[in-house]
Parts: sequence; structure tokens; C-alpha cells
Amino acid sequence: MKKNNRKISKWDIMYWLTALVPFIISVCFYNRLPDLVPTHWGTDNVADGYSSRNMAAFGIPAFMFL
Repeated sequence: MKKNNRKISKWDIMYWLTALVPFIISVCFYNRLPDLVPTHWGTDNVADGYSSRNMAAFGIPAFMFL
């Protein structure tokens, strides 16, 4: 069996921090979010798209993670 002696670089750590921070923020502020969260704004800066609290807190970060 071949051993993997790859060291963890600072770029690996930065990648995972960047990927996980949205989830951590979502967990911390989940109770403060309204039931419908604005997720899209028109050219006139008026919200014209809404998502559920769960989708905004966890679905969008999951999409970014992928």
C-alpha cells in the first residue's frame, strides 16, 4: 500500500476556511433570520427574489461549497 506523505499547505487551510465560514456564520445567526430572506435584487435595488430561511442559511453556502 502506498503512503500519502503530502503536507498540508497554507493554501489548503485557506481553502477550507473559506469554504466553511459561510456555514459557521449561518449556524450562529440562524435564529435571527426572518422566515423569508431576500436573495435577489433588481437594478433598482429592490428585493425581487426571496428564499426560505433554510435555503438562505444552508442551501446557498452548500452551492458555493460545491
